[in-house]
Amino acid sequence: MSQLCLVCDSDALITIDGYERLPRVTSDCRPWPAGGSLAVCEACGTIQKPPTKELQDEARAIYKSYALYQLSGGVEQSIFNLDGDAAPRSEWLADVVLKHCDLPRSGRLLDIGCGTGAALRSFGSRLPEWSLFGSELDPRALSELRGLSNFQRLFCDGLDNIQDRFDLVTMIHSLEHMTAPRTTLDEARNLLVAGGSLMVQVPNAAESLFDTLIADHVVHFSPAQLGFAAAKSGLRPIVLRDDLLPKEITLIAEPGDAPIQHPDPQIGIRLAKAVVGWLETVLDAGREAARQAAAVGRPFGVFGTANSGVWLFESLKDDATFFVDEDPARVGAQLDGQPVVSPGDVPEDASVYIPLTPPIARRIQQRLGDGPATYLTPPDLPIALA
Repeated sequence: MSQLCLVCDSDALITIDGYERLPRVTSDCRPWPAGGSLAVCEACGTIQKPPTKELQDEARAIYKSYALYQLSGGVEQSIFNLDGDAAPRSEWLADVVLKHCDLPRSGRLLDIGCGTGAALRSFGSRLPEWSLFGSELDPRALSELRGLSNFQRLFCDGLDNIQDRFDLVTMIHSLEHMTAPRTTLDEARNLLVAGGSLMVQVPNAAESLFDTLIADHVVHFSPAQLGFAAAKSGLRPIVLRDDLLPKEITLIAEPGDAPIQHPDPQIGIRLAKAVVGWLETVLDAGREAARQAAAVGRPFGVFGTANSGVWLFESLKDDATFFVDEDPARVGAQLDGQPVVSPGDVPEDASVYIPLTPPIARRIQQRLGDGPATYLTPPDLPIALA
């Protein structure tokens, strides 16, 4: 493999065998065929997809018809925090930023990868005297963004062409899409005024075990790798935590020198190999569970309408006939031609497979297991989560 690591520039990438056989999904929850390549850096342990022509062609095809939150009618997905409370992700993150950053009464906010403006709306409601700006690949969402109070401008020509400077720059689930994440962090840092802050939110590769299956997610960060990348880009972390929202990493940083702590590459290597093997067993167990349910005439469903649920359902759709979801915005919709029902409306004697990280799946099983349905959890990961 001739590509360099996207985080440390090393040429020590190794390919993870078996990944190319796994079906995939897109980040806006659509099935995507098997293929592609997954690698891990032997120097820094960052799991990543080499930005080959194939990957870039696939990403362009995905973004051409991108429709985030389509199932919920454009409503941002609710996220449960570690206390079990639910709210849109951007609302949680806006509150975190306000807690840890000394922001002025009025200022300028740029959201990189702003989509239709969910984060700008959440931050704007808390910072009513701020001017709001967005950056995206194209202007498709401009009409919706113009409906936001204090929205000023959408940039679509690349971060290096933006001449404005900002008191706060946010990147909520956008850095993992970048084929040059270090360059993106450098450019984001350069967009800050003196004393400005950068907030980055990405999936946690050590806990979000299905994230490698997302065809347009290029870099799969663990906390150590994200902190390492930020320090190499001249950013000093104020907050670097993986315990604010489940399966996610929150970074708040400011320009400045910070000690560069080199991650243990063996942790990333073990994790990448274990996850790919585990995903294969999740599929096998789901197929076997669906076969057994069909043999005795039991309805079979899949828990969740996010990426992992769509991924599994697509592989089982000859046997699976419904989705289960606890988000009221999604219940009652149709996905892949099948109904989305609440746990209370699951057919009697049905089997429901939960394609989530085993500890989370077991908690859901315990919480919902008193009803007439049988909730099934995936096999354990063969290593402890890093």
